[in-house]
This record gives sequence, structure tokens and C-alpha cells, in this order.
Amino acid sequence: MNMMKETEHVFRLIVPFSNIFTTVYLVKTEDGALLFDAATYPSDFEEHIQPFLAELGVEPKDLKYLFISHNHEDHNGTIAEIFAAYPNLTLVARSPKIPEKYPEIPLLCPDETTELLRVLRCVPIPGHSRDSCALLDTRTNTLISGDCLQLYGIYGSGKWGANISLIDEHFNALAQLEAMEINLILTAHDYHPMGYKYIGKEEILAELRNCRESLLKIAELIRENPALTDAEIVDTYCTLNYPTPAEHVVRAVRQYFEK
Repeated sequence: MNMMKETEHVFRLIVPFSNIFTTVYLVKTEDGALLFDAATYPSDFEEHIQPFLAELGVEPKDLKYLFISHNHEDHNGTIAEIFAAYPNLTLVARSPKIPEKYPEIPLLCPDETTELLRVLRCVPIPGHSRDSCALLDTRTNTLISGDCLQLYGIYGSGKWGANISLIDEHFNALAQLEAMEINLILTAHDYHPMGYKYIGKEEILAELRNCRESLLKIAELIRENPALTDAEIVDTYCTLNYPTPAEHVVRAVRQYFEK
């Protein structure tokens, strides 16, 4: 089992996904525990998540919340299996599609004022999706960001370049993060060029700059090549040896800077 202790309270589990991986985090508090994200396939619960919780001594009575960072398949795949084993959980998610799929599960839809287990704060960071939300452990100012912060995209994948389609909302969220007291950021994947963990103000500010600069690089290519289509901009961007963005990202950047 690929498990790491990231802080005194936060534990990280790597779960295989495609040719990369996705990540599940467990956060322990004096009032109970929270599971951040739910991997991809139903089998991930028995093969990865259940042994992870057992190794950390988490009993059904201890696990209070399942926090889903956003409604994408590599983060929400074992919701049903987790609730079957831990029926007293509350699901925390901002996507309206999740309660439609699981109407019988107690749901909390968080905003920036939502606190969980007294020490955990919800931090919406739209951009990758409208429902994207991070979690801040205020004891150590550790932000578990899931896919919220994309940098240049997922390292080593050859695809999944910075997947941000809500440009204006994302830039506003990045500015808010720069003003926050954050000591550590933990992500869902290895992001180019900085990996999954950013420690201290200098690294965190560099990470947030990379989140902007990946999109600004696309904007620069659009300005320099006004006759190119979105698909041709993607092809040109790929020659820079960054993970490949989708055409809808180029289209979103184009629309944002043409306003």
C-alpha cells in the first residue's frame, strides 16, 4: 500500500489511475476523521481505501465525512462502497449531480464559510470545474487542493494539460489564495513542474504563478498566431514539452482575453 504521513494529522494514499495515479487523503481530528476523495473504480475501495483506513485504525464510528473535491470520475468512484461500510457518514460535495445520483446519502454542500470538525475549512477554488473545492486544515495551514490547482497539467501523463475552463473565476481564486496563510499544499496528482507537494510561502507562490502562467502561455500563442485554430494552438503548445491541453481550454482562454 502506497501510503505516506504528510503531517501529524494528514495521511496520503496513492491509487493507480490510467497511466498515472489519483490520491485519497485522510485527515484526523479530535472530533473524528474526514476522507478526502474516493478514487476511481468500485474495486478501489476493497483494494486500496479499506486497507488504508484499517492501517490507520479508523473505525466506522470515527469517520464523520467523505469530502468530494469535484465531480470527476477519478475522485468519486467509490462513494457507494464507502457509505455501505461507513453508513453514518455525511457526504460533502458542491456538485448538484452527486445528490441526484445518491439521493439517500446525507449531503452537505459547502461554501467558504463551512467548517468541519472544528478545525477544517472548505475553500472553493473554481476553474477546473465550477464545483471544485479544497480543504484547509487550520492547525497547520495545510491546503488539500485535489485538482483545483493544475499548474501546467499532470506530469508524466503526456496529456491532461492545465484543464481550466473558468478563467476569470480561477484567476480570482488564485489571488485569494495568495493572500491566505498557507504553509503546505497537497494535490491529487503530480503537476508539472512541481509535483504534488509545495512547502512554504516561496514554493506556494511559485505554484500559484505556474497556475496562471500555463494559461498565459496559451494566450501568448493565440496572440502570436491569430490565424491558427484551437486545435492548431494545441499542436503548437505541445512543441513546448508541456502536458497537452484540451481544445476547450484554448477556447476558454481565447474567450477570456477577447472580452
